[in-house]
Amino acid sequence: MANWDSNQDEWVSYKRGNTPHLTNNTNNRIESKWGKIKDVINDSFTIDQLLSTLMTLQHYAEEQYLAEYHQVGSRPSRDLEDRELTLLALQLNTPGRATVTSPRSGKVHEVNTRTNSCNCIFMKTCLLPCRHVMYV
Repeated sequence: MANWDSNQDEWVSYKRGNTPHLTNNTNNRIESKWGKIKDVINDSFTIDQLLSTLMTLQHYAEEQYLAEYHQVGSRPSRDLEDRELTLLALQLNTPGRATVTSPRSGKVHEVNTRTNSCNCIFMKTCLLPCRHVMYV
């Protein structure tokens, strides 16, 4: 029970700042991936068959990703990426903290450079690094 109590802020929904997650939370994503793997893997597989199947699936997923990545028109051009990055203004206000402002929307986000965390809705809901952290 002691381990649960110390991590409550991370895992209990009502303590996550009332941030809407639209059922897109960590547990749903993990269960979805396990469900897809279980559809392919059979209970009667030996450990060799299991590893071979998992390695084949990994190889297939990598090839699929690379094919999509190298497809013409699948990514924005360099000009668009640079223009978008230049739209964001960065002002350092205190050591370890940065303020990122979008001139287009006027939204201001505070990034903690020591913990690589941000106060934006994406980071609160997905618990992943956001574009503001990547920019800083």
